[in-house]
Order: sequence, then structure tokens, then C-alpha cells
Amino acid sequence: MRCRKAEIGRLVKLPHLASTDRGYEALGPLMWLELNLRDKHLADVRVRRALAQAIDKKVVVDTIWFGVGSPPPAPSSAVIPASTIRRCGAIPFDPAAAERLLDEAGFRRGAGGVRFELTQDYLPYGENWVRLAEYVKQALGKIGVRVTTRASDLPGWLKRVYTEWDFQLTSTFSNNYADPAIGVERTYISTNILKGVPFTNSMGYNNPAVDHLFAAAGRELNAAIRVQQYKKVQEILVEDLPVLWLMEMGTTTVYNRRVQDVFRGPIALYSSFDQVWLSK
Repeated sequence: MRCRKAEIGRLVKLPHLASTDRGYEALGPLMWLELNLRDKHLADVRVRRALAQAIDKKVVVDTIWFGVGSPPPAPSSAVIPASTIRRCGAIPFDPAAAERLLDEAGFRRGAGGVRFELTQDYLPYGENWVRLAEYVKQALGKIGVRVTTRASDLPGWLKRVYTEWDFQLTSTFSNNYADPAIGVERTYISTNILKGVPFTNSMGYNNPAVDHLFAAAGRELNAAIRVQQYKKVQEILVEDLPVLWLMEMGTTTVYNRRVQDVFRGPIALYSSFDQVWLSK
């Protein structure tokens, strides 16, 4: 079973249990805050950068996700070799700089110290996501952005974010898989701004240079050229910040030591288990 790190230490002390982070390597899940760029506040990249600087990724990783994860390497997972560029996790946690950016963008503190208000919807996948929403509300509140949190079930969340585009920011994650053409491109290309289709470009992000680079890299047969194309597209994404990358998600599996040959490949825990056997 997959467990929070807070529980793992207790469980693995039991003599019949062990833990591993193997079996999900091909997924490469990244967690982020998805932003509706149609909103007058979020359309300004200075605001997006300020929000990124107001959120301490170390808190997200170590406190909310109990250390099961790491700061994001780039807009694509570290499992993809092309992700070796300037880390988007390098956007510093700097609330003072965030406040200066918001002042520069014309959103100064008003009555009660509030600059403007945002509504967040969180992915309804369990208590960690609720804790993340609470932290985001607290962190953005400190720089004068008042956040109201809405809760819904999964069908309601999907409809609100991907069909109605009735959101300002929402937490979610996406599996990048083993190639950017499979799992990364779909989030950022303008042709994937599709109402009613879950896990597409709900942000309304449209950058012709990004579209061109993804299309060219998807056709390119020379691996070295593809790497450079994907590096370039990621550099653009880090500057544009269509989403706020928070964490490269980790996964820990606790299993009974009798269970053998589970972790035989990079998506082992999504396999048929046809080669799994039990020892005596």
C-alpha cells in the first residue's frame, strides 16, 4: 500500500513489512497550482511570479507531504533527461520580493491590507490536498492576497476546472511519463485548450514559440536536437509561469516481505502482477 511518510517509519519496524520507492519510475508526477490566465490578476506574469515566491516549497515537501517528494526540477520530471535546465524550484521563497512585484503590478494593499482576492479549488484526492489548500491560503494571505477555498467532489471539480473554466487557481498534478511528447506537451500547447476535456490546458496558456518547439521536438529524430528543443521550451515556461510547480511527487510502497518480484519495471505497480509470487 502507498503510505504517508509519517506512517512508514512505524510500519517498516514490523518484521514482516518493508518499503520501497521503486515501481513508479516511468510516471514522473509533478504537482502544481494551475492558474486561470483569463483572470485579470493572473494574466500578469508579475503576479504569477509573486505567488510563486510567496509559497515555500520546502514546507510543501517536508511538512505537507512528509518528505515524500522533492522541489520540482523543471516543467518536466527529472525522469526525463531533457529536464536538466534551470530549476523552477530555484524561484526563491521571498515574500518581500513578492510584495514588491505586486506593488509594481499596481496591486497595492488596500483596506485590511488586502490587495485582491482569489478563489482556489483543490484536487479532492484526500487530506494532503486539503492541507495544501490551507497552506496556500495562509502563504498568499501574508502578501495581501485573500484566498477563499472551495471544496467539491471529483466530478464537480473536473466540471468546474475543465468544462466551465470557473476557477482562478487549483491544485493538481500530472504524470509526465517517459517522453515530453506524451505527458508534458498536452498541458501547455494552445491546441489543447479544450472545454470539457480533463487534464488539458485549462489555463488558456497560448505561446506560439512553445507550440512550435513542442511540435518540432515531437517530429525530431535526432535525440541531441530534441533535448535542446525541450530545454528551450522549458526555459520559456519557467519565465511565463502558466502554472506554479510545487513538487516532484514521490511514492513509497509498503509491502509484505513474502511478496516477491513486484518491482520488475518502471510501472510495476500498474502491471498485471502476473509474475508476482509469495514466498513461504
